[in-house]
Amino acid sequence: MRKPFPLSAIGQTITDPIDLDGGNFSLSYSFTSNCSYSATLESTSGDPSASKALASGMGPMNGEENLDGVGKGNYFVKVVTGPGCDWTINLTPR
Repeated sequence: MRKPFPLSAIGQTITDPIDLDGGNFSLSYSFTSNCSYSATLESTSGDPSASKALASGMGPMNGEENLDGVGKGNYFVKVVTGPGCDWTINLTPR
């Protein structure tokens, strides 16, 4: 079984790189503060075609969805939000 990738922080963040085997993932997220959020999965190669929008909106909000067709490689998650706004994102291979 491939391991899940739990990510969380407070405020605007670019995560450390994560090595994904590629394929399809289950995505869950929780934006718990009354803030605007935007989250993307971006390739460390800088290839814009490898980027995937994960979630955006006004918190507090929770959601789950499928993230399909992710290529094998190194990625980071970029979350744009205000200072003091906490969030959690989980990517689980399926």
